Amino acid sequence: MSYISKDEQILGKIERYIIALADIYKDVKNLNDDELEYNRDAFAMMQCITNIYEVFKHIDNDQVGDKLNVLSSRHISKLRNISAHEYSAINWKIAKEVCEKILNQVTKDKLDSCMDIIKSELNGIKDYAL
Repeated sequence: MSYISKDEQILGKIERYIIALADIYKDVKNLNDDELEYNRDAFAMMQCITNIYEVFKHIDNDQVGDKLNVLSSRHISKLRNISAHEYSAINWKIAKEVCEKILNQVTKDKLDSCMDIIKSELNGIKDYAL
């Protein structure tokens, strides 16, 4: 049994949420505000964004935090707060823009690169070129 660090676990969770978010977004991207208001896929999209934001806050590695800084943006933070506390006030245009931004910037390659940073650090090898 091998050790899986907290940051590795968090990256795994982020990756799973990103995969779910991409799948959900296909079904909601062309819906208008009225269609999204009571749509369970829209609710699932907001839950994925909330979950991604919440787990990302616990990343300890600064390099990984910098690489995935889109996940701590002001827009995501505000959207998460609205989703968690006043769901009916969600601006769906902004929600879809945030979703697209996450999906475009947090790619499989970027997550793999972040995992390499964490594994290198765990092995005591710090590669400043990453």
